[in-house]
Amino acid sequence: MAAVGRLRALALFAAIIAAGCAQGSDGSDSRRGDGGPSGTRDGSIRRDGGGGRDGGTPTCSDEGHGNACEAPTDLGSVDPGGEVTSMVGYLPTAGAEDWFLVGFPSLGMPNMAGGGEPRIELSMNQGEVFRFEVRSTCSATVACGDGAGARDLLSWSFVDDQSATEAEASGDMDYSTRDQPWPSPVYVRVYRALGGADCSAYQLTVTR
Repeated sequence: MAAVGRLRALALFAAIIAAGCAQGSDGSDSRRGDGGPSGTRDGSIRRDGGGGRDGGTPTCSDEGHGNACEAPTDLGSVDPGGEVTSMVGYLPTAGAEDWFLVGFPSLGMPNMAGGGEPRIELSMNQGEVFRFEVRSTCSATVACGDGAGARDLLSWSFVDDQSATEAEASGDMDYSTRDQPWPSPVYVRVYRALGGADCSAYQLTVTR
């Protein structure tokens, strides 16, 4: 689902911010399969005790990701052209969740542009059972322009487009305020939305 917001100019011209929120429902609209990511990313699946079960719950490796917003796994800051990938994660039961924190430091560019295109996606999503939210605080999701929050996502991006025809034609690109704040830092809540209890794995990739 694409969402559009605007920067407000001194002369009432607007530049477009596009916050793209690609959502999933039953997994059929995902752009990703259940294979692991390519390149140097670690796509291995680890199961303790051969994937044994204890009281009906699979015994998966504990990857150590934070399971609360107050204690997230810090992925650091991502600059334009940069990329960071989380360790493989496991959420063996419905309702389980992992939390991450990532920064996209604004470059203070002219015309309010933050610089680059922050993007978060599930680069591994075995069984298409995982989704995520993007939050500006522990309690508030970022906006997707149409009034909906960034929930139940497969991918998310934020673009400072600044391509408003009127502003370009007038030469007045002196933007002074936003109606959507530059997203830094953001909290990412990954959760298991579908499927039964098993050791399906996920991995987040963050680029800019």
